[in-house]
Amino acid sequence: MASLWSVDDRATSDLMRSFYGRLPSTNKEEALHRAQLDTLKKYLHPFYWVAFQLTGRAD
Repeated sequence: MASLWSVDDRATSDLMRSFYGRLPSTNKEEALHRAQLDTLKKYLHPFYWVAFQLTGRAD
C-alpha cells in the first residue's frame, strides 16, 4: 500500500489499524475498502482516506 500524496497522521493511523485488523479474515483489497469506509465515518473529506492504493497482489 502507498499513498498518492502526503496525508494526515491521525487519519492514516486510524485507516491502518482498521486495514491490518481486517487482514486475518479477508484479502487486502476488501480490507482496504472496509478501512476506507471506517475512516470515512470520522473524516468526511476524501483527502483523508482516498489517497491509499494497493500495488501488487491483493490476496
